Amino acid sequence: MRYIAFADNLLKGRGLIDYDQYRLLVFPPLFPLVIAGLSFVTRADVFLVGWYLNIILWGINLFLSGVFFRQVFNDTPIYFYLSLFILFLFPSALYMHTSILTEPLFLTCALLLFFAGSEYIQTRSWRMYGVMIVLGIVASLLRWAGMSHIVVAVLVTLWAWRDNLRAALLHAAGLGILSALPVAAWIYFHNYLPTGTLWGISSAGNVFVIENILQAWRKMFFWFVPYRPISPEGKWDAVIFLVFVLLFLLVINHKPAWQAWSRAYRQPLVLTATLFALVSFVSTALMAQTKDHRALLSDRYYALLFPSVLTILFLTFHHLIRPHLRFSVRQINAGLVIVVLLWSALPVNRLVKYIRVSLRDGEAAYNLYNFRKYHQSELIAYARTILEKEPQAILYSNLPAPVWFFTRHLMTYLIPKNEHWSWDDFKQQMAGWPYEKAGYILWFHDDPFRIFYTPSDLYRIAEIYPVYQAADGVIYYVSPRP
Repeated sequence: MRYIAFADNLLKGRGLIDYDQYRLLVFPPLFPLVIAGLSFVTRADVFLVGWYLNIILWGINLFLSGVFFRQVFNDTPIYFYLSLFILFLFPSALYMHTSILTEPLFLTCALLLFFAGSEYIQTRSWRMYGVMIVLGIVASLLRWAGMSHIVVAVLVTLWAWRDNLRAALLHAAGLGILSALPVAAWIYFHNYLPTGTLWGISSAGNVFVIENILQAWRKMFFWFVPYRPISPEGKWDAVIFLVFVLLFLLVINHKPAWQAWSRAYRQPLVLTATLFALVSFVSTALMAQTKDHRALLSDRYYALLFPSVLTILFLTFHHLIRPHLRFSVRQINAGLVIVVLLWSALPVNRLVKYIRVSLRDGEAAYNLYNFRKYHQSELIAYARTILEKEPQAILYSNLPAPVWFFTRHLMTYLIPKNEHWSWDDFKQQMAGWPYEKAGYILWFHDDPFRIFYTPSDLYRIAEIYPVYQAADGVIYYVSPRP
């Protein structure tokens, strides 16, 4: 929602501000700028532009993934076909492409980086050097995690020049500096100088690296198996499984098999994709706000790694398991096809449930507000009536995003709860609120966040009374006390 709000306000000449009139700090500017630019050119609403953009990117990313798998598995076409089939059925890929998120364009940049990095390792061409710089700039201006693209490109450059340490350091340093310069300039001039903060929020105390790692493995593990956890919340299931698999592979394989397996990862394309997966995994573990990503289906950060994960799985099977199977090539390939077809019942079942719920209520993955209940909200309908009579009315809400989405009227921020304040502190600090901004509070009964002081709390400091009672909430009028 914030992406299209920034884009909409930019097009209306208000600058890069959110639906609640806060400046753009929490993420880089590129995605809202892309949406605003396309909306300006097509004259289409920013919501439709963002939606169609990501649907188009789904097709592009499927195509690029197919090219990637074709090149990686050029000598084993069966892995190419199965990888593409699995990716096509991968529910998380559909989820992130049917919402307005940065991940689809970020994935496009990642796939292009695989090809550019691979060619650079083989040719050390200035053209691919420039392409990696451009991709690093785009990715880092798309998401803060996009700086992982720069790290991968630096590592690729070091590897490409590994026979000449001085050249390796010079080329890697040049690439890193040029790639990071635009996002560094944005952070310093747009964020830090005016506000004193790098990106608006502090992650201190909200990032638990070990839990992030366990959650990542848990989510990736349940991509491939039904959710039947044997440990609390299934957090240790993947670890237990990986330990058993590793022990099994260590027992059945000798040094030559492991050497062949490791050589496969030195193929330029595989190396770049694996470096991307490792760097992205580590950066996500170090940066992700743990409490926001505990839900099993909140896996869009890790879904970006799916092409790399499939590559690792098939290479492991090919070098460490397949040599021990006493069957013909044709029989093994037929067995793989049967296993994948049987497994496909799992993602197909998930996709059917997702589509059924989405058709009934609205997109059911990362969509928070474009739901039937908000389309039919009596509270929002009455807010439109207010705005018809008072176009300049000031609106507050405990759920400002859906109100803005359905009215396109800028919201004013309510008072967020402060756990360090006593009621006396609250009265003292907020005396005179809402100051010169008397207006209407749209208070929804169903509030999953509960981050604002309630109307009864606000009554301690302001004049507040109900003006409309709806099935889904109450509209109050609030003004400062005389």
